Amino acid sequence: MRPLLALLLLAPLAALGAEGWLTDFEAAKKQAAAEKKDILVDFTGSDWCGWCIKLDKEVFSTEAFKAQKDFVLVALDFPRRKEMPADQKARNEALMRQWGVRGFPTIILTNAKGEPYARTGYQPGGPEKYLPHLAELRRQNNPAGIKAFGDEQAKMAVAAAKDAERAAKLKAAIDSRDFAAVEKVLEEGSAGATGDRLAMLNFQKAMLSIRVNPEKRERALGFMDKAIAASSANPDGVKRLKEIRAKMESDPDLGPKGK
Repeated sequence: MRPLLALLLLAPLAALGAEGWLTDFEAAKKQAAAEKKDILVDFTGSDWCGWCIKLDKEVFSTEAFKAQKDFVLVALDFPRRKEMPADQKARNEALMRQWGVRGFPTIILTNAKGEPYARTGYQPGGPEKYLPHLAELRRQNNPAGIKAFGDEQAKMAVAAAKDAERAAKLKAAIDSRDFAAVEKVLEEGSAGATGDRLAMLNFQKAMLSIRVNPEKRERALGFMDKAIAASSANPDGVKRLKEIRAKMESDPDLGPKGK
């Protein structure tokens, strides 16, 4: 059983996150209705997501942003190291599924009724750029904007379902050590890939080739060579891929070299 002190420390988190941020969307709707404001919902991984931390530091934690008067602020956190109340975690996950959130940070803007009308994320430039960006998005708070968001959300729900199906197929192929099946799953939806996208596809093939058949190192190295060639226009990417290839070629923990 948790010590009483721990329970007392956790209790305030159910109502309020960081300064000025709620963690309960239903409470935010009531406040927004009373204050005639919209709602800004931040889906974040506060203790692991680099872009979330960057957005908070560059925008949300600034005095300029704290002075904004247009939004009730809601932080829906998905931490990896911090503990959260189970009911709060369940509420966050339900909204994540409902709105088709697939990455972090995702910012959803809603009206006071909780009807979403816009989606955004990290934007460079600090509050001087972010506040006008939000003001522009607020122009979508109308029936047409709400409908457009709903249509987009439906498409994203279909995409999320396909992602889940593909992930299940990939796991099954990995578990059965069937690299041909792994390769087929990776190539689904990648027709015509070029540049960095093609480089990522071949990098994934290389990593999973080693995982499924560590003894076939030459096959994995071949995929790394393809990844490097596809990423030729990205010097930083090429450098990193070459470093990984060198480690893959020499690291004995990756299994014996292929024949």
